[in-house]
Amino acid sequence: MTAFESVGCNMQYNARNPKDAARRFSRSCVACCSIGRNADCDRCPIAATHQNMLAGFREELRAYGHYATC
Repeated sequence: MTAFESVGCNMQYNARNPKDAARRFSRSCVACCSIGRNADCDRCPIAATHQNMLAGFREELRAYGHYATC
């Protein structure tokens, strides 16, 4: 995993809710395209982390009826 991907994954881990995760994911995608990484989006660790975070948020909403705010 590159440093860029590590930072993008950490941004996902720090998201407070699905909207924040989507905003952070979009920022990572724009940055990736802007610097011309030409990475395979289907194998992107940031995208995988994003999907995992969304699944976690869905489970949290299902279990508690709201998102925890820390």
